Amino acid sequence: MLIDCDCTKNKDVYYINNSIKPWSLFKKGSYWIFYHENTQSFDSNYISTEENVLIQPDSPPQYENIYIHITSDFFDYYRIFRNCDDSYLELSGRKVLSASVIEGTSSVISTECRLINVFGILTINGINFKNVIQTQYTSIHNNDTTLTNYYFAKNVGLVKLEIKYLDTDSISTRSLVKWHVVQ
Repeated sequence: MLIDCDCTKNKDVYYINNSIKPWSLFKKGSYWIFYHENTQSFDSNYISTEENVLIQPDSPPQYENIYIHITSDFFDYYRIFRNCDDSYLELSGRKVLSASVIEGTSSVISTECRLINVFGILTINGINFKNVIQTQYTSIHNNDTTLTNYYFAKNVGLVKLEIKYLDTDSISTRSLVKWHVVQ
């Protein structure tokens, strides 16, 4: 793994690590249909636009960012971005996956998110997904703690979202039933 951790070096552009792209970089035409177990309904998600930009375009260093606008019931956008330390996948403002976690060099994504498990095969709704990474994001609001588990499969993206509300001891789960990805 090659990650430049010193932003003071004379590097002009920090590009997104290739290792995160098969897990998160999808193009227009991609869609995912999730089954919401609690409401017994379906949520469809599809990419409406994508935009690749360099942050700080007038002065080095520059950082590659890819904004992907998604039509979804539970995410408003996501982006894949690079800073001087790592490349990240961010869903609705939450860093939920990083290149260093995918590459096995770290188990921490941010102060709120960490690696929980890696599965060679994970079966969801009778579908076997290979190379699955589970991360967990912890949020605390007004003394209520919520644990959100994200399950990502290589070349598929998000395959399961599980939200645990610790104050009410309830769980909300969405799991992938159908998808088409363009990479």
